[in-house]
Amino acid sequence: MKPLVSIIANVHILPRNVLGRFSKYCHRTAITAYIAWISCTPFCRATSAVAIVDRDAIIVGTDSLWRWSDGSTALGCKIYIERNNCTYIIVGLRAKPETNFDPARFASRACETVPSIRESAMAFGNDIRSELKRSLRYSRLHDSVVYKRDYRGKPVLEVMFMGFEANRPIVAAKSFELDNKDRLHERVTYVPDASGGNIALSGEHEAANAFVNSHTTWPTSDYSGLVRTLIEAEIKDKPDHVGGPIDVLIIKRTGHRWVPPRGTCDNR
Repeated sequence: MKPLVSIIANVHILPRNVLGRFSKYCHRTAITAYIAWISCTPFCRATSAVAIVDRDAIIVGTDSLWRWSDGSTALGCKIYIERNNCTYIIVGLRAKPETNFDPARFASRACETVPSIRESAMAFGNDIRSELKRSLRYSRLHDSVVYKRDYRGKPVLEVMFMGFEANRPIVAAKSFELDNKDRLHERVTYVPDASGGNIALSGEHEAANAFVNSHTTWPTSDYSGLVRTLIEAEIKDKPDHVGGPIDVLIIKRTGHRWVPPRGTCDNR
């Protein structure tokens, strides 16, 4: 029987039995999926990011394709290790030169100055809120076509902060979304969630969801393989927006390790 999905804003929570189909050894069996179709102007159009929170580690991966509004592309790392206990990924409005909007600067500052992952997500939101509103206002006034197409009624920015609190791995995602009346809404999502959900999908997600629904087994000892497989599914589904190579990082209390094959991040 296909599981029911309860929807809260732009976060889909699937019941605990979803990941139970991957392995009989998996005890945290729900999936938390952030659904975001985001066209970014001018810096990027789409990203696919997956983070799995295991008992003593976070396994995170992204694609590497950057696409500009003029159609040109480049490859680059999307996973930022700011310090040993703070790694982040940006999905959405990645930059806006007209207003000097740069969320990476705010995310880096939150990582550097706030010791807690949860507090880093909150500090990031408080610091960037006015700048994000200013950039969206600029787009509405000076490029209404792009504003209506890419921002109105859609998620516009999410940053996932990853690390450890009280010796436990955690992902804290700060999200901003515009409604159809141009009101900006925000929320913080934590993974694992209250029901034990331990997988977060950010950015392009449809093919990853389809994979979860159509595959019945996956060993919990190979979460890095699952991360890579979910992103590969998105690359195959939307090759114009999501592209390899894929970067996969394992985050532990003792440090970080890039998972081969080599992507773009470990070449920086």
